[in-house]
Amino acid sequence: MKTKAGIWVDHRKATLVKLIWNTDSGSLEAKEVVVHISSDSESQSRRASDRTDGPYEPLNVQSDDTQQRKQTAELSQYYDRIIGHLGEADAIYVIGPGEAKKELHKRLTQTTSIVQIDTDTADKMTEKEIIAAVRKHFCK
Repeated sequence: MKTKAGIWVDHRKATLVKLIWNTDSGSLEAKEVVVHISSDSESQSRRASDRTDGPYEPLNVQSDDTQQRKQTAELSQYYDRIIGHLGEADAIYVIGPGEAKKELHKRLTQTTSIVQIDTDTADKMTEKEIIAAVRKHFCK
């Protein structure tokens, strides 16, 4: 079997489309498997307490570097969950609107042995649009 995967990703959710060709039967049609993965990361951390009165209000807010380390750790776990769903993909196509696609690309090159990893910029897309983009990229 030959497997290629396309991922639309941002910091909140990812849509993974795997195209699986059965090379034993010689079929040119690919079977699609779609997986939705959501992130547990918050873009902005919240205060530990909603109380804003009193002399110790600054103690209720985490420092910026603590918030950043927490968000980075959550995103690393999110990217690892995405990579875990890839299985034995031969090639990967990563698309998305912002920095998440670059971060995932970097994580993929560090943790996997997949040689072909392509990226492209794309705004919000429906599931059908993502499937069509992945098919177009791999079925040239």
